[in-house]
Amino acid sequence: MGESRDVSQDTVDKLTKVIQTLKLRKQQRASEASRSFETLIVQWNQLKASIEEQQRSVGATSLISSSVDKVTRWGCLSPHVIEQVENEVKMLETWIS
Repeated sequence: MGESRDVSQDTVDKLTKVIQTLKLRKQQRASEASRSFETLIVQWNQLKASIEEQQRSVGATSLISSSVDKVTRWGCLSPHVIEQVENEVKMLETWIS
């Protein structure tokens, strides 16, 4: 445990690039999710959806008002979650049409 290891500048640079890439991906997913959630809320309003109907997505829609840096819950910006919201938007669009 007392052994010390030096980390090369190249390793630090690579890790910095990975972190920047992940932050960018998080920003992109947050923007995509926000657009879908905002559409979902508009649709709920058009359909006069009850609070109970809306509550199943409350955790996800709370992301709309969050800054990207404050979105820390594991998986909340996963492609699966975003796809679920997009599917619900599509379903509601058919009801509204």
